[in-house]
Amino acid sequence: MTALDIYNKSLVLLGELNGDGETQPDTAVFKRSAVELINILLMITDETDRKIKGIRSGSFDHMPQQISSLNDTLYVHPRLASAAIPLGLCFFLVHEENEEKGAKFYKLFYDELNSLDKAYKRGRITSVKKLY
Repeated sequence: MTALDIYNKSLVLLGELNGDGETQPDTAVFKRSAVELINILLMITDETDRKIKGIRSGSFDHMPQQISSLNDTLYVHPRLASAAIPLGLCFFLVHEENEEKGAKFYKLFYDELNSLDKAYKRGRITSVKKLY
């Protein structure tokens, strides 16, 4: 899935895309900030993505993905790309204009992240004491 797919999905969720696939005139501001906002969301969702992929938290060879354009492909779990990140982008795009609508998307975003965290929870490594 590309960043443009996520952006378009967010516009649909916000009701900013009409039936012909045309955007509303006021969405130009959204598109200008979309790359930076998606990069922020990639950082926020990275811990969940690592849990899903089985990458240890302290792994030094893992860096969160960053994009430079809306045409870049995202290499995150499909559920993050299709649900959590578009919901988070909706929050970032509308929270200044409409706090109530922004709060709704914020809750949906974090509910989706928490749901993924629970679904892919890994066993914790603990030290063994008093083996005998």
